Amino acid sequence: MNARTSLCFACLLIATAHVGCVVEPEESGEPAKEEIADIPFSGDFDGKADNPWFPRDGGTLLVGEQEVAEFDSYDGWIGYEIDLQGGSVDIDVAEHGAGSNSTLDTILIVYGPRRSNGRYPMHPLAFNDDWVPGENLNSHIILEVPEAGHYRIVVSTFLNWVNYPQNVSTGTYELIVKCQDGPTACGPSF
Repeated sequence: MNARTSLCFACLLIATAHVGCVVEPEESGEPAKEEIADIPFSGDFDGKADNPWFPRDGGTLLVGEQEVAEFDSYDGWIGYEIDLQGGSVDIDVAEHGAGSNSTLDTILIVYGPRRSNGRYPMHPLAFNDDWVPGENLNSHIILEVPEAGHYRIVVSTFLNWVNYPQNVSTGTYELIVKCQDGPTACGPSF
């Protein structure tokens, strides 16, 4: 077993709640696209206020509400708060107006539910980079809400992740959360 395989195996044994395992990039360069396709972030952030755990405040979302906002050098990791009651939830983020032909390579992360101390769990509940790897750069999560509560949805891009702590992506995105079982089946709606 090589060092990378050992690291991944250890992650799987220790953190079974993770979506996947953090694999350190080769020393020769940036991580390949497929290396982050299904993994949570490692937590190796420098305390900068703009990252997956401390995103810029995007506000509160309601189910069915479409949020349109922009990534820039200041806002590269944007967090939205949402109350979810249960059921199946579709969460989508895409380049605004681009459909499936997006050139903005988004990332979507869900944390929650928020704990009684006001903090979110350190590890993501769900993560998605590409809706269809190699074909559709938008991000899509179908989430089975584990319990009623307050959740955080964080949006960013693959390039912001690769170039952290700099935000290099610019562009307008749209974010929407929908209940699969009807407009108000999973939480308060727009």
